[in-house]
Amino acid sequence: MVVINFLQAALLDRLHSFVWITGFPLVVFILALLGIAVFVWRSWGRLKAEWHAAEAPEHIAWIGIILAILSTIIICEFLYMPLVAVPAWHRIQWTSTMSISNTTGFPAIVVVGAGENNAAQFTGVECDFQGIHGGWDCTTSGVKLYDDGEYVTVNTTDQPNELINNSVDGSNAVLHLTIYTTYNSSASPGLYIGFFDPSINFNMTDFLYVCGNPPVYHCILPLVSTSTYLSFHAETYRLEDDVGALKEERETSDASADQMCSSQVLGLTSYTYFDGTYDTLSMGEGIMNGTCDVAYGNADVKDCTVTVQLAMASSLVTTQTSRRGTDALKILIDEGSKLGGITFFTWFFSV
Repeated sequence: MVVINFLQAALLDRLHSFVWITGFPLVVFILALLGIAVFVWRSWGRLKAEWHAAEAPEHIAWIGIILAILSTIIICEFLYMPLVAVPAWHRIQWTSTMSISNTTGFPAIVVVGAGENNAAQFTGVECDFQGIHGGWDCTTSGVKLYDDGEYVTVNTTDQPNELINNSVDGSNAVLHLTIYTTYNSSASPGLYIGFFDPSINFNMTDFLYVCGNPPVYHCILPLVSTSTYLSFHAETYRLEDDVGALKEERETSDASADQMCSSQVLGLTSYTYFDGTYDTLSMGEGIMNGTCDVAYGNADVKDCTVTVQLAMASSLVTTQTSRRGTDALKILIDEGSKLGGITFFTWFFSV
């Protein structure tokens, strides 16, 4: 039984079926009973003689030994393991911890033009960091195309140490991103602005389908005008799912969105994601027939601006960690305690 217990503890990740949980111990139990039956049959005469020669206390002791063995096997292998231990193992618990990190970096940024037939056409990009130690340029992807329009990403993995080591109030550094664009008001133009872990390669499908749980991309839809402005104060969150809880959830889920998400996101077991507060202002006028509207054939079309200002709200990082409802050591200890209780009870048979 000890060997069976260690094998079950080692294979807990694969024990999903009640048949597999109880089947292996049952086979071993039946084989053991057959072995005992063969032994009794071959030694029946000697055992019968010893039984009649023994006194009543010895009879009771023998019964106690048999009950101890049978009770332990039945309780541990056919009741506790399938009904308590394995369900507890597959029951996922999430814990949250908060810590101050001196290396809290900026999220990466994506600005996506939405609408029909390139409703928003980006004509230029400017990006820089401003902090108490000066200013630095930041890296952008430049204007890229996707099926419905254009987008720009800002990679913040190469930011200077002065920006990574933010003060608690986040006032040391601010990222400024300005995109120059024209709009086609007849094609329902819009903007999506997203923030995400800079170690993740941007994927448009993952962005549009809000992939991840929690979502990998934090998306904001600002009001579009000739001068669109968004100020975002980012809060950092970290997901640590080493036990694969989200993978198990996706495997048992019928969510159609998961079928569209990339293997990069579906395979993530840990990543940083962002939330926070933001202000979005329309500091210009409406785009319809405005200075940057190409829908009406204006001869003097000028660029509108989309300005994103990003700062870290604090250096506080909230980490969510998954863990099993129990572990192999606790299961073995629980079974040991049951064995001790049964042995103590049946010991009275030999007193």
